[in-house]
Amino acid sequence: MPQLCPYLYGHMSYFEQLLTGSILRTGLEFIATALGTVYLLLIAQKKASAWLLGTLSCIIFAGLCFESHLVYQGIIQTFNVIMGIYAWLHWKKGIEPVRSMPSIGILSLISFPILLLLSRLIQKAEDWTVSLDQVALLYSVVATYLTFRLIEENWHLWLLVNAVTAYTAWVNGFAFYAGMSLIYVLMSIYGLLKWKRT
Repeated sequence: MPQLCPYLYGHMSYFEQLLTGSILRTGLEFIATALGTVYLLLIAQKKASAWLLGTLSCIIFAGLCFESHLVYQGIIQTFNVIMGIYAWLHWKKGIEPVRSMPSIGILSLISFPILLLLSRLIQKAEDWTVSLDQVALLYSVVATYLTFRLIEENWHLWLLVNAVTAYTAWVNGFAFYAGMSLIYVLMSIYGLLKWKRT
C-alpha cells in the first residue's frame, strides 16, 4: 500500500515499506473482519443496524481488493456498500416476516457449475480464480438482494459465496479475508438456523 502515503514511504527502506504496508493491510483486514462478523450476528437477528456495520466492512474490503487488483471482489464489495445503505434505509421502516423460496436454493446449486464453465469458456483467463470471482460476484448480488428481501435461501447462497471467497482470498494472499470468509460460512449456517425458527 505504499501509494497511500508517498512521503512516509519515500523515507523508508524497502523492508520497512513492505513491513509497514503489510501491517497496515492486516490491520485493515482485521477491522473489516470484526465489523463483518458483528454484521452477520445482527443480520441473523434481523437488526437494521447490521447494514451500517456491513457497509463499513465492505468499504474497507473494497479498498483492499482494488489495491490488490482483485477487481471482481472489489466490485462485489462496492455493490454491497450501495445495497447496505439502501437496505438500512428500508429495514429502518420495519422488518417483514422471513419467507422461503426453496426453488431459489436448488436453482443456485444447479447453475453454479454451469456459470463457472461459461465464465471459463468466455474469459479464457489463465487464472481460474478469476472465473470463481465472477460467479461469486453474481451470486453475491443475488444473495444480498435475497437478504434485503428476507428470503431464507439467501443463506444457502452465502454459504457458497463465502466458501469460494475464502479460497480465492487465500490463494491471493488475503489471510484475514480468507479467515473472515470461513467465519462467514459458519455464520451463514447460524443465520439459516436462526431464520428457520422465525
